[in-house]
Amino acid sequence: MISLQTSIIQGSASFLVDEDGLTESQMEAYLQTRLEGFLVSSAKCFPRHPNRDQIMSLLRSFQVGDKVVYPNHGIGVVDQIATRTDGFQVQRFYMLTIKSSSLKVMVPCTNANSVGLRSVVHQEEVDRIFSFLGDDNCTSNADWKERYREHCEKMKAGSLMEVAEVMKSLLVLNQRKTPGYREQKMLERARYLLVNEIAQATGANETVVDEKLLLALSEAGLKFPDIVGEA
Repeated sequence: MISLQTSIIQGSASFLVDEDGLTESQMEAYLQTRLEGFLVSSAKCFPRHPNRDQIMSLLRSFQVGDKVVYPNHGIGVVDQIATRTDGFQVQRFYMLTIKSSSLKVMVPCTNANSVGLRSVVHQEEVDRIFSFLGDDNCTSNADWKERYREHCEKMKAGSLMEVAEVMKSLLVLNQRKTPGYREQKMLERARYLLVNEIAQATGANETVVDEKLLLALSEAGLKFPDIVGEA
């Protein structure tokens, strides 16, 4: 009789299951059930634990067919949830296809939160973003290296609001001087990511979303430079 040991949450806990007679799909379902039960128990036992939010976020698992957002690449679709073994270690992966580029991405399920994989934003977040874009309170770091580093970190973080912050910061910069080539490309990318996800979230046409984006920015006295193409 063969036993299989699987580490849960980066080795913080483990359990043994008897795989004799279990099919691959049954094993996968069993592991998912045990994982969710462990996370719920941990959250209840340690309500003030510093990693509680991270633990609970792992419960928001994705299913095949779900639309998800992969940081700095945009919306993708979960094509498959694969289970792979390496000796005694079992790991589950989200197999994604990024819609804009057809890029194939494999994300370990246990790392989904840390890499910023998330669901498409809801209407409440869309409203917050447009409100932020229309507010004239925004600054841009004068130091090029610091500004570029901050913007790169925000683009990789996964939050659509942070993408909006990058775009608005670069447009504030554009009022003083023309952005360099790399910042121009980042501005284009931020605009695309915003328009694409908001269109998916609201069911609106991308052209309509882009026009609404321009209108909100105009309320803050901002506009895109001519060198930046359409989203």
